[in-house]
Amino acid sequence: ACVFYEGLHNDSRTALAIALTADERGARVANHVEMLSLDEKGALCRDALTGETWNVVADRIVLAGGPFTDALLEKSNRQPTSRG
Repeated sequence: ACVFYEGLHNDSRTALAIALTADERGARVANHVEMLSLDEKGALCRDALTGETWNVVADRIVLAGGPFTDALLEKSNRQPTSRG
Protein backbone atom coordinates (compact mmCIF):
# COMPACT_ATOMS: atom_id res chain seq x y z
CA ALA A 1 0.00 0.00 0.00
CA CYS A 2 1.05 3.55 -0.62
CA VAL A 3 -0.16 6.82 0.81
CA PHE A 4 0.48 9.95 -1.18
CA TYR A 5 -0.84 13.46 -1.32
CA GLU A 6 -1.88 14.89 -4.67
CA GLY A 7 0.68 17.39 -5.92
CA LEU A 8 3.51 15.81 -3.93
CA HIS A 9 3.66 12.46 -5.73
CA ASN A 10 5.70 11.92 -8.90
CA ASP A 11 3.11 10.07 -11.03
CA SER A 12 5.40 9.75 -14.04
CA ARG A 13 8.13 8.09 -11.99
CA THR A 14 5.61 5.60 -10.59
CA ALA A 15 4.25 4.83 -14.07
CA LEU A 16 7.77 4.28 -15.39
CA ALA A 17 8.64 1.96 -12.49
CA ILE A 18 5.50 -0.10 -13.15
CA ALA A 19 6.28 -0.33 -16.89
CA LEU A 20 9.90 -1.36 -16.27
CA THR A 21 8.84 -4.00 -13.74
CA ALA A 22 6.24 -5.37 -16.16
CA ASP A 23 8.87 -5.53 -18.93
CA GLU A 24 11.28 -7.39 -16.64
CA ARG A 25 8.54 -9.96 -15.99
CA GLY A 26 7.82 -10.57 -19.66
CA ALA A 27 5.06 -8.06 -20.45
CA ARG A 28 5.00 -6.22 -23.75
CA VAL A 29 5.01 -2.50 -23.04
CA ALA A 30 3.97 0.18 -25.53
CA ASN A 31 3.50 3.93 -25.54
CA HIS A 32 1.34 6.14 -27.80
CA VAL A 33 -1.20 3.32 -28.23
CA GLU A 34 -4.94 3.85 -28.62
CA MET A 35 -7.55 1.21 -27.86
CA LEU A 36 -9.94 1.22 -30.82
CA SER A 37 -12.38 -1.42 -29.56
CA LEU A 38 -12.80 -3.94 -26.77
CA ASP A 39 -14.56 -7.31 -26.66
CA GLU A 40 -14.62 -10.48 -24.53
CA LYS A 41 -11.33 -11.73 -25.98
CA GLY A 42 -9.24 -8.58 -25.89
CA ALA A 43 -8.72 -5.25 -27.58
CA LEU A 44 -7.95 -3.85 -31.02
CA CYS A 45 -5.14 -1.29 -30.65
CA ARG A 46 -3.40 1.23 -32.91
CA ASP A 47 0.06 2.74 -32.66
CA ALA A 48 -0.57 6.49 -32.82
CA LEU A 49 2.85 7.12 -34.38
CA THR A 50 2.91 4.50 -37.15
CA GLY A 51 -0.79 3.69 -37.62
CA GLU A 52 -0.09 -0.04 -37.22
CA THR A 53 -2.99 -1.98 -35.66
CA TRP A 54 -2.96 -5.27 -33.76
CA ASN A 55 -5.10 -7.37 -31.45
CA VAL A 56 -4.26 -7.83 -27.79
CA VAL A 57 -5.67 -11.12 -26.50
CA ALA A 58 -6.12 -11.35 -22.74
CA ASP A 59 -8.02 -13.25 -20.07
CA ARG A 60 -8.54 -10.00 -18.17
CA ILE A 61 -8.33 -6.35 -19.09
CA VAL A 62 -8.00 -3.59 -16.52
CA LEU A 63 -9.31 -0.22 -17.62
CA ALA A 64 -7.06 2.01 -15.55
CA GLY A 65 -8.13 5.17 -17.30
CA GLY A 66 -8.89 7.33 -14.29
CA PRO A 67 -11.35 10.02 -15.39
CA PHE A 68 -11.41 8.51 -18.91
CA THR A 69 -12.67 5.05 -17.85
CA ASP A 70 -16.25 5.76 -18.93
CA ALA A 71 -15.02 6.73 -22.41
CA LEU A 72 -13.06 3.46 -22.58
CA LEU A 73 -16.15 1.50 -21.56
CA GLU A 74 -18.11 3.13 -24.39
CA LYS A 75 -15.70 1.51 -26.85
CA SER A 76 -16.82 -1.86 -25.49
CA ASN A 77 -20.55 -1.03 -25.44
CA ARG A 78 -20.56 -1.69 -21.69
CA GLN A 79 -21.79 0.41 -18.82
CA PRO A 80 -19.90 1.14 -15.59
CA THR A 81 -20.80 -1.37 -12.86
CA SER A 82 -20.25 0.98 -9.95
CA ARG A 83 -19.50 4.59 -9.20
CA GLY A 84 -17.07 5.72 -6.54
